[in-house]
Amino acid sequence: MIRKSHRAVKPRGYSMDKGFDAEKNHKVARKECRAESMIPIRERKRKRVKGRYRRLMLEEFDEEKYHRRSIAETVISVEKRVFGDVLCSRSDRFRNKEVKLKNFCYNIYRHVKIFILEILRVSTELLIVRIIK
Repeated sequence: MIRKSHRAVKPRGYSMDKGFDAEKNHKVARKECRAESMIPIRERKRKRVKGRYRRLMLEEFDEEKYHRRSIAETVISVEKRVFGDVLCSRSDRFRNKEVKLKNFCYNIYRHVKIFILEILRVSTELLIVRIIK
């Protein structure tokens, strides 16, 4: 998964949950892809951590960077709730295009929603000012 995503996007880092805590995952991300890996060490293994990159994680782990991952997962969840989680395309090429189009539509949806909420806020403020006068 790391290798495939690196060929297509070239991310600066990978943030994964504890289930992916393995020296091999850190090694692929850091050595082969030259990217940062942010994977927390599993609690039961914390006392006897083996592997160079896993020991580095004990020292270099950045909570703030790691928790940015939850923002991306929230956006994906909202997209699935709003637009559905089914892709109609059969080939990988068109599935990727379909996902990009859903991302684009989600951004438009979000901006329109914010714009409408701002109009409602301003109009209610104006209404309150008129009522007070």
